[in-house]
Order: sequence, then structure tokens, then C-alpha cells
Amino acid sequence: MLSGPDMGAGFLYQLTVERAPGPARFVFHAQDGGVDANGPPKGTPEPFGWAPSPSMCPLGGRTCWHREFWLPEAEALCVRTAYNRTRFVMEASLEQAYGGRPAPVDAALEELLRTTPGTATGPPDPWWLGGASSLWVQDTGPLPDRLEVETTERGVRWWAGTFEEYLIEPPAPTVWYSGRRRFGARAFLGTLRVGARVEWSVVAGGSPTAPHPREEGAGRWADWRGHRVPARSPAWVLRGAAEANRSDLVEAALAVCARAPGSREEFDALLQGSELTGPERDSLRRRLAAAARR
Repeated sequence: MLSGPDMGAGFLYQLTVERAPGPARFVFHAQDGGVDANGPPKGTPEPFGWAPSPSMCPLGGRTCWHREFWLPEAEALCVRTAYNRTRFVMEASLEQAYGGRPAPVDAALEELLRTTPGTATGPPDPWWLGGASSLWVQDTGPLPDRLEVETTERGVRWWAGTFEEYLIEPPAPTVWYSGRRRFGARAFLGTLRVGARVEWSVVAGGSPTAPHPREEGAGRWADWRGHRVPARSPAWVLRGAAEANRSDLVEAALAVCARAPGSREEFDALLQGSELTGPERDSLRRRLAAAARR
């Protein structure tokens, strides 16, 4: 065990590491701590990517949630720093997920844009807002609960280093959405009480230093508060949401693509390189056509 037990937001936390040849397995544990942790908690941490322990956890028993990362053991200090911030901001995160408190994603985006000057000191590779945050910044979707940034592995490392003190998950291979393992990092920008989650991840099909081969035409510039913000197209958002089995985002993206000129044709082209099965592609085409007729 590297840290714990620690308390906060109704949970008892532990940080463990399993050493093995190759990358070590770091695990954040969050156990329902009840009154001992000033609980019960307002809800589970599952909206933030945590998963229930698949079996009886030796530390947290049957009511324990995990976040796992595979990194060299030398990264233990970075992992511990992210673990500490995670437990300190859990109360604010739960308020956003269960208490109806909106996440100040506009302030978080302003902070991101201040760090991306058009000089050599900016991000090393292209980046785009993705997911629900892409629809929002283009005025086609509601306020999201977090910012999603798609880039390269090198880009993820740059962003994580730039916002190191705000990290809640270190840059590492980990499991996001539908059990898919990918490279990413997460931060909680703001104070311990008021802030917004930001996710940086490698786009599907990208490499550590090269953007996705289909980046041409899959991104655009959105005008937002006097800034030009790179954002994924609604068709790209729809494909990514379907691949990640994010049903709410699929519905939102379908509605946008149904009324956006050219989106149906772009989506059909993007499906050619998708990991979706043939029946899944056909189902999405039918749903998009039905939404366009409404």
C-alpha cells in the first residue's frame, strides 16, 4: 500500500501498487465509509470512470470502486499526487453528478485556451474538443459535465505536464468507456470546491506523435467568446459515442447530425474506418435517417 486509509466525501480511500515485470499496476480504491468518513456518500464514483471491484476487494470488501493504471514504478510520485487530489475533489465531483451543481466548464475552457499560444511553447500536436463538449462549444448541445480533449499520446503528456498540480489521473494506459483500454489523463481544474473535470485522450487510430489519419474533415473551428476553438464535427462525435457505447451522447449527436448539412454523408464516410460491426453501422444509418425525417 502506498497511501491510506484516507477519508473524504463519505469514502475511505487507499492507493496500492502491484509490482511485476514491466509496468506496475496502481489502483485507487474508494470504499463506502459510512459515518466514519462523514458519509454516506452522495453516490458512487462510477460517473467518473470508476468500476466496482469485480470480486471481494481485500481492502474495501464488496462496496469498493477502483481506478487502475499501468505505469513504471518510478511514476509512483505522480500517481500519489493525482490520488490525493482525487480524494480532495471527490465532494465537488459528487455534487456535480448527483446534486445538480453545474460544472464550470466555461472557466476550464478559458484556462485551457490561455495555455495554447501560437508559439513553440504550445501543445506539440493538434487537439480538438470531442464528445459532448464539442457539441456544446458549437452551440448545438447543452452544457457538458466535463471537457473532453482528443490528441496524441505526446499531446496527452504535454497537457498533463502543464496541469500537473490539477491531475486526478496520471497520463497512463487505463480503461475508459465500455472497457476499452486507451492512453489518457484527467484533471480537475479549479479549486478543491469549485472546478471542472478535463479529460485528455489519444484518438482512436492515432499514434504517440501523429494525429488520426482521418483528421482532415473530422475537425472544425468553433467561434467561442472571441476564441477559435478546434472541435470535432458532430458526425465524428456520433461515431465515437457509438463505438464507446455512450447512449446519451449518441442520441444528442444523432439529433445534431440530422439537421446539420453534410453530416449524414460525412458520418457514412467515417463509418468506413469504424470498429463498429456491420449490423451496428446499419442500425445507426437507419436511426440517423429516421431522425432527419422528424
